[in-house]
Parts: sequence; C-alpha cells; structure tokens
Amino acid sequence: MVLDEICDVFGIFHDGTAYYFSGDDKHLVLRVHCRYLAKMLQPSFENFYVHLFDLSEFVFVPHEHVSDKTKSVFFTSEAFKYSIEILYSKQINCHVEVDCNLRPMPDNCMYPSGNLLVNAGDVKVYDHNGKQLSIESLAAISEKYWKRVHDETEKRLLGP
Repeated sequence: MVLDEICDVFGIFHDGTAYYFSGDDKHLVLRVHCRYLAKMLQPSFENFYVHLFDLSEFVFVPHEHVSDKTKSVFFTSEAFKYSIEILYSKQINCHVEVDCNLRPMPDNCMYPSGNLLVNAGDVKVYDHNGKQLSIESLAAISEKYWKRVHDETEKRLLGP
C-alpha cells in the first residue's frame, strides 16, 4: 500500500525537480519544484514537500549500471548534491523505481539518467505553505491539469 502511494507521488510529479530539503537516513524531506501543479492550488505556489518516513532505500543507479546496483552513485546522505528531474515511476518488487535525470551529472557516471530506488514506511505530501495534501487530492489536481492541457491542445489542433 505505501509503495503504491510512493509510486503515485513520484508519478504525479512528472517533469518536476526534487531537491534535498532536510532530514536524514530515516526521515528525508524533498522539496519538489513542480510549478505547473502548484499553481493549480494557488498561482503564487511553486513547490511541494515530500516527506519519506522510515526510509529503507534511497539509491540512484545510473542506466549504464542498472543491472548492478552495487554501482550506485549515492545513498540518502549524498542526495543533497543533486537535483532529481522526475520522469516517471513504477513499482517493482520491494521498491519504487523513479526514472530520472541528475543535475549536475555525477563524476562517476557516463550519463546523467538512471533509476532512483525508493522504499519507505510512509509518505506525506505538503503544499508550498505546509498544508498536508492527501494522495487522492494531489492526483485529482494532476488529472485536472492534464485534462486542461489535453482540451487546450485539442482545441488548438482542431480549431474553433
């Protein structure tokens, strides 16, 4: 159940960028810059905060080493060095894989893309001002945004 929620959260923040905000190896807080969704709550909003509690896995594995997790670039304590551009997420076995790009590119990587492997006991999401959001309300905001994009694109392509 929690892995489903973690997967949903990272999937909803498609094209967002996660930055280390605070925390440690057990409770990590990420600031996720996802302005297009944050503006749906309030026009001046830009960020969300994702709290990962009882963190058991937070590892980046470059795509060139995806079959060998011992070639990981960082664990939780090194995450603050990078911004994580979120592409998509999927649940695989006992963790969530977040396909992403790192900025700046780590020295020991040929490519900046890879999988962020995440597992935690709980996940909570807060808006720009610190108000907690349910995963369901966050999903509804995302669906509303993408429906609007679809409708505007269709209108532009098909004309009035």
